[in-house]
Amino acid sequence: EFAERVSRLWEERPPRYSRALLETLALIVYRQPITRGEIEDIRGVGVSSSITKTLQEREWIRIVGHREVPGRPAMYGTTRRFLDDFNLKGLDELPTLAELRDLLQINAELPLGDAPDPGGDAAAVRGESPEDESPEDESPEDESPEDESPEDESPEDESGVAPGHNPPNDAGDESGEEPSDVPAPALAGADRG
Repeated sequence: EFAERVSRLWEERPPRYSRALLETLALIVYRQPITRGEIEDIRGVGVSSSITKTLQEREWIRIVGHREVPGRPAMYGTTRRFLDDFNLKGLDELPTLAELRDLLQINAELPLGDAPDPGGDAAAVRGESPEDESPEDESPEDESPEDESPEDESPEDESGVAPGHNPPNDAGDESGEEPSDVPAPALAGADRG
């Protein structure tokens, strides 16, 4: 008799994910297998263990192996559940970074009322100028040669590490792109799941 009333009170809200969590997920999706240290190098800030824990609890990422370097850091890759939750058949269905950049440029040109522009309006809402954000966003581009070197050091780590979870071929070519361009598919797919 009270079950119906209690169930109305106990409405489950969809989880809200932080920008840091979505950036981390996007880096894992596009650059897998990737270590926590490589994610930190690209983002320019430390990755909280709660972020990786949350992604593992959602079963969107898993440890796919360990890099053969001192400390043997864990390498992360996506799971089948990630693909299912984001309504994907494979990682090749994800937009390339060039497509994301084009989409962001089109969105910036459209007058969308109260929707913040990814680069300028969001910074203005926080009381910052868009120029204040650009040094942070550009720093990963300066580090792109470092990002590619771990992949060159141990190609045997990638073969068979995450079967069926290889990123699109052209995503690796543009790995130095701004991390703020990457979370768009995660934001769009989060509403579906």
